[in-house]
Amino acid sequence: MMQNMSEVAQLKSRIVEEYEAGKRGLEGLAETARHDFIRQRTENMSLCHSQLVALIGKAQADQFLVEAGL
Repeated sequence: MMQNMSEVAQLKSRIVEEYEAGKRGLEGLAETARHDFIRQRTENMSLCHSQLVALIGKAQADQFLVEAGL
């Protein structure tokens, strides 16, 4: 159980980091690079969210996104 809690915390942190990286990517890359960079961040967030859903359920994973303002 403790490992799951650690994994949940890591996934939540990674989702926030990916979001922030994508947001920063809007500010200075060339248009094509920006699109690819943000797409990759979005895909990473989606993967982390899916893993979070498997650990804590969809409702709680979605609630995390809402509470984090993502």
